[in-house]
Amino acid sequence: AYYCFCTPDRLEQLRKDQEAAKQPTGYDRLCLGLSGSEVESRLKDGVPAVIRFKTPDTGETTFYDEVRGEITFENALLDDFVILKSDGYPTYHFASVVDDHLMEITHVIRGEEWISSTPKHVLLYEAFSWELPKFAHTTSILGTDKTRLSKRHGAVRFLEYREKGFLPEAMVNFMALLGWSPGEDRELFTVEELIERFSLEGIVRNPAIFDLEKLEWMNGVYIRQADLDRITDLCIPFLQKSHLLSDNVSEQERAYVREVVRLERDRLKFLAQICEIADFFFLAELNYDEHGVRKWLHREYVRELLRKLLPALRELPQWTPETIESTIRSVGEELGLGGGEVIHPIRMATTGRTAGPGLFETLYVLGRDRVISRLTCTLDLLIRERL
Repeated sequence: AYYCFCTPDRLEQLRKDQEAAKQPTGYDRLCLGLSGSEVESRLKDGVPAVIRFKTPDTGETTFYDEVRGEITFENALLDDFVILKSDGYPTYHFASVVDDHLMEITHVIRGEEWISSTPKHVLLYEAFSWELPKFAHTTSILGTDKTRLSKRHGAVRFLEYREKGFLPEAMVNFMALLGWSPGEDRELFTVEELIERFSLEGIVRNPAIFDLEKLEWMNGVYIRQADLDRITDLCIPFLQKSHLLSDNVSEQERAYVREVVRLERDRLKFLAQICEIADFFFLAELNYDEHGVRKWLHREYVRELLRKLLPALRELPQWTPETIESTIRSVGEELGLGGGEVIHPIRMATTGRTAGPGLFETLYVLGRDRVISRLTCTLDLLIRERL
């Protein structure tokens, strides 16, 4: 190693000259020829200096990569890199090697962008006569279009996935399979299974693909497999944030949310979606889908259907999915209507939606009072031609 007193301006000009001459960029070792007395004099005068590592002039530096095999660099192409900055702080290259050695690190696993820096680290280990750790450089992560990962591919702050309601076990599972193969045709693993199966031999060389759709699918699987009470408690803060639930949730309200989650969780890709797909369970006034209104509620028979259905539902002795279905189908048959002609208008009238979980289960969870109120409101709006 040796002191270097070259200013940033000189180094910048050197780089420009080398680029103009189409030469490899790098330090030209101007300060390597300084005598000991010259170095001492400049240091005494307070001239800012860095310390550079003198790389070998000839030969090659070779290391074994656990993923890619043997990798060799020509020493002549390696720059005399800085190991101690002018403020006295070590550079990353120097500090990481010293720290890894003192921490007795046996494996250095990092991204492939560090491959070009590894010969510098190898030379430092050799200069200290330290044993080399094992190196493994993992592949890059690309978007589904095989380009560098960006926000349009779903690359956001990691915490944003938690804020949207991605479960930790789904994220661990998904991330573990980016650039690593378990060697079997299977995609869902517990943390314990991942630990048991992991080996460096499973790291692949080809770039990993960050597929947001796959992550959402995997998260949906974990949501469906998780304990219902756990998912209920995780959904409550999202509903509160959207002002669909009060800040202080009663036991009765929590029981209602649990039933809503039970119905809707098969459609959830992440927990925050509960506010979008199930808001009608909590709204005081429905937001009717305009297309659905035109398609289903503007039919001539709908007013009569609602008029006959309202007293039938009011008089039901038991409010169960089975009795609700039997009553609705009976009224439909009385009017000579098919199943779809009855179900779709009633879904629109009670949820404002054209699709959702099973209608009869939905009406059961909504409860008799909400259903009667919404059917009455829809009928009134139709009579007054407000829909």
